[in-house]
Amino acid sequence: MVRKVFTEAVIERLERRRNGRRYDLMDKDVPGLAIRVGKEKTFILVCRLPNKDNPSRLTIGTYPKMSVDEARTTAREWNVYIRNGLDPRVALKQIADQEETKRRQTFHSLLVDYMSTLPRRERNRHANRDIGLFKRSLLNPKHNKFLETPAADVTDLHITALIEEIRDRPARVEAIQCLKHLRMCFRWARSPKRREHYGINVNPTAELTVQELSLFIRSRSRHLDPREIRALLKAIDKMGYPFGSYCYMLLLTGQRKDDVAGLTWAEINFHENLWTIPSARYKTGVDQFVPLSRQVRDLLVDIRQGLPGQYGPFVFSFTNGTTKINCFSRAVNRLRELGQIEFSTENPGLRIPHWTLHDFRRTVRTKLAFLQIAPHVSEAVLGHGKIGIQKVYDQYLYLGEMDDALQKWADYVEHLKASGQSPEIGDNYSLSRKNPKKIPPKPKPALLIDLKRGAR
Repeated sequence: MVRKVFTEAVIERLERRRNGRRYDLMDKDVPGLAIRVGKEKTFILVCRLPNKDNPSRLTIGTYPKMSVDEARTTAREWNVYIRNGLDPRVALKQIADQEETKRRQTFHSLLVDYMSTLPRRERNRHANRDIGLFKRSLLNPKHNKFLETPAADVTDLHITALIEEIRDRPARVEAIQCLKHLRMCFRWARSPKRREHYGINVNPTAELTVQELSLFIRSRSRHLDPREIRALLKAIDKMGYPFGSYCYMLLLTGQRKDDVAGLTWAEINFHENLWTIPSARYKTGVDQFVPLSRQVRDLLVDIRQGLPGQYGPFVFSFTNGTTKINCFSRAVNRLRELGQIEFSTENPGLRIPHWTLHDFRRTVRTKLAFLQIAPHVSEAVLGHGKIGIQKVYDQYLYLGEMDDALQKWADYVEHLKASGQSPEIGDNYSLSRKNPKKIPPKPKPALLIDLKRGAR
């Protein structure tokens, strides 16, 4: 076969044969590169493909749509595939398919796919809240400018810009939560089952830290002092059921606000004076047992006796018990206003510093220490899991000790509300459990627990 050095001028002079039969001309520079002259001038690669006995002619492109330099470049690339035992057409199709998959699997589709798994994740008590966070910040084009970027092309620079934009709204806490979810999202996408689908080989959040993103959050130390507690107790009385009663339960038990909000009548055993928070909705994934002080029991009895006959399962509800209490912001602001009015009455010119519902829980823990309750009992009251070797060997529930601790705390609160003064240790302010309010209709059978032995 004739060989020549391909140039634009050489190819322009090539003419079709008079008999109409096509012919090939080989290039001297690139092995296998040829041009087939017929009705069109077509660049081809003459090669022996893997597992083929006879030479093959692969079409590269037509002249002049493809220049000589482009044809040489393509021919060299194809020769590399062939030397590696690959059919260049198959290899290029795989690459094209990967690029198409990469184009379809955008940052947006990755976030949506991960968000859809949140309700199914084990022990995710905040799935609805997390989904709201995704829609509000991560899937909002106003804040996330990289939604149409292929997921595999998202880098730490993109993540940094996204988190800083949320941080500077300002929404520093939300930025931390978004960073946490993005870390889990990319870790999820890089699992063996999904890595090829999304094409993500590197986790862009791996090296990002809250320090580098200036997301410092100081641990809160806010807790209520006796004067503030007294003012808020009066405000709680004015608000009444359901939100006032909810806050009173929150303050007397020290449990998490979502756990108190989700309280159902089926969880209360009036005969054993015990509230059992099921593991399915508790943070640590185990049942949490909360002994009921006399004050809490009386509160629940009053609520139950004041409810209509057709009432739903939830104790604290704006919807006749069919749904649990929610939409705290407006009610909390109202409680702050009423609390400030009561506080100013007894402390003219002074204001209550900002507080949150979670500060009630910190207040309980602090006051239990003031009441000389053992630290491990106080931690059990709050439902903090045991750590280290204690978690393995100490399986005692401390229910009797928790019962005494919560009764002391409830008596302290009642004394504070009545007298306005914080009692000193040793003062005789403890109130007995004699003459409790009449038990409402017997609930469905629940766990019978010996409070003093602490055994299930």
